[in-house]
Amino acid sequence: MSLQAPVHQEFTYGEHSVKIESGHIALQATSTAVVTMGDCVIMANITHRENSGQDFFPLAVHYSERAYAAGKIPGSFNRREGRPSTREVLICRVIDRAIRPMFADGFCDEVQVTLTLLQNDKNVQPDIAGFIAVSAALAISKLPFEIIGAARVGHIDGALSLNPSLEQTKSSRLDLIIAGTKASYVMVESSAKELTEDEIQQSIAYGQAELQAVITAIEALRGEHKPNIDTNADSSDLSDTKFDELIKPHLERFEEALIIAGKIDRNQALKQIRSEIIDQYKENEAFEDSHVNAIDRAIFRLKKQIIRQKALKENRRIDGRSTDEVRPITVIPGFLSKTHGSALFIRGETQALVTTTLSAQDSSAQLLDDITSSIKQYDNFMLHYNMPGYSVGECGQPMSPKRREIGHGELAKKALLGVMPTEDDDFSYVVRVVSEILSCNGSSSMATICGASLSLMDAGVQIKSAVAGIAMGLIKEQEEFKVLSDILGDEDAFGDMDFKVAGTANGITALQMDIKINGITDEILEAALKQAKEGRLHILSKMNEKIATPRAEISSSAPRVVQFSIPVGKIREVIGRGGATIREIIDKFSVTIDISDDGVVKISSDEESNSIAAKDHIEDMIKDVEIGKIYEGKITDLLDFGAKVAIMNNKEAFLHISQISHEHIDNIRDELSQGQVIKVRVAEIDRRQNRIKLSMKDVVQ
Repeated sequence: MSLQAPVHQEFTYGEHSVKIESGHIALQATSTAVVTMGDCVIMANITHRENSGQDFFPLAVHYSERAYAAGKIPGSFNRREGRPSTREVLICRVIDRAIRPMFADGFCDEVQVTLTLLQNDKNVQPDIAGFIAVSAALAISKLPFEIIGAARVGHIDGALSLNPSLEQTKSSRLDLIIAGTKASYVMVESSAKELTEDEIQQSIAYGQAELQAVITAIEALRGEHKPNIDTNADSSDLSDTKFDELIKPHLERFEEALIIAGKIDRNQALKQIRSEIIDQYKENEAFEDSHVNAIDRAIFRLKKQIIRQKALKENRRIDGRSTDEVRPITVIPGFLSKTHGSALFIRGETQALVTTTLSAQDSSAQLLDDITSSIKQYDNFMLHYNMPGYSVGECGQPMSPKRREIGHGELAKKALLGVMPTEDDDFSYVVRVVSEILSCNGSSSMATICGASLSLMDAGVQIKSAVAGIAMGLIKEQEEFKVLSDILGDEDAFGDMDFKVAGTANGITALQMDIKINGITDEILEAALKQAKEGRLHILSKMNEKIATPRAEISSSAPRVVQFSIPVGKIREVIGRGGATIREIIDKFSVTIDISDDGVVKISSDEESNSIAAKDHIEDMIKDVEIGKIYEGKITDLLDFGAKVAIMNNKEAFLHISQISHEHIDNIRDELSQGQVIKVRVAEIDRRQNRIKLSMKDVVQ
């Protein structure tokens, strides 16, 4: 069978030409689209299985960067691609979050999206090409999916930039990814360097306008394929009046239960009402197991109605707060006295214990698993987020970090990266921050940001500003809406938007937005950003009451670091033959030493005085010998015609027998012995052969 001619669409997108092709390869999949953006080639494959009885939407997104795409062979033992890298996980998450709400309500078929980087282009970041490929592949399938487009927005030299390269992003004040439909944006993810709310809003509007070119091209592609949209979406449960009528007499009890402030007590009260409803139904009706699910769906609809109406009509929420009220905050810096830095941050029932660990060794930095880079890259700042089952009262086997934990950790890292000190600030530590979520009732990623900022300050890391985060929500009915500050878990589930904002007192450093509805207007976004700023400043004020600036000194528990530079030509001299010299220094001063290829020396120890003494020793060692100057040296070897002498910290020199005394000497061993310390004058330096000649004549011993 010959290769079919592909159906394709082409358009210009920023600085790159984009081609979308379909209908020519991977024909056994439900649908396939291949996107070429610059020289980057990425393929999206969709597979689909009809509903087998589940009442949820089993969507899975997988992204893989093949080593051959960058002309490399994997470095693993078996030379195959292994588990997903952090970047692959993050691209999976961001695409999943954008496409999930774009399927029809009630659609519960199984859908799998497989995204593969086939060819890399170092000037094109593959995530935007991946978005385009996935949206195109879903659009030409029979699945009920609303087309989306996506764009990356940078802020370079005071101007907004569409789809900047990775190199350009390094000098950008903003790295924002936006996905949207024709009507409105549905997902935003960004890191920023203290941008104002107005600048963020302008960037979102710019990205939303530019991504329309993607939607237009995909609509044209769908028009050529003419797919027969065949949905198994079952919305009957959304209008099942039988079970709605069953629970309606319990309306007041549900309302009373939903204003109980404590999560455990509230859930217990709701569980009791549910049990009574099921027992009542069993007595009066022919009972089937499927009816329990129908009752649960009816209860879900009623809870959603109560929570939304209370917020819209009464300005009240589940726990009794007003819509713009932040839960009570407790801040305890230095919660663990022997860690390098720590803080316990509590907001309502959410608790984050965050620790900071400092390492002076370059080997502690994380080697980034990035096949698209031509050089090895290391990360000196790591932030890891852990949310064990006990934090929500659940049993479960502890496992390696899941996508959610990786994503939350990365969001917190983005929020703090812009305020971290660098080597230009004379900061040479590798930093690892770990957040342990001890208890969770919403906004745990934002609690991590607050706790991380406090923990870094407690460790004495000179961050430029304190950083706080807050999770916002939205409830919208027709033209009426309410923005919710510091949302709970249930408010996230029943609301129309999850909007996380982090930043300093000066501006926004990270933002993540997931929208479940169309029709988010500029007015709503402006109100949400304004209310988020008010909440963020309130949280910062509570944090500043306990610790407003970093401690003046690095934690006494952390290693002490001395950093300086030596000439590259002196590196071999410091290391010595087979590493003998540097090992001797390490043992003598109880330090660890890292020397980079460009001559930067890092010396660390538990006692700063040890590091300083080792630095002085090395600087003395690499000083150039001066002719005519007298030095103290140790005889390392005796020969018949002279002696080898170590001067200036093991710099090898030679003392000829004729230069020991004005008188004739028959046997050198009659005058000198191995290990003897003598004073010598430098008589001559042969720089071509790197030899130093000594004399003892006229030198007072």
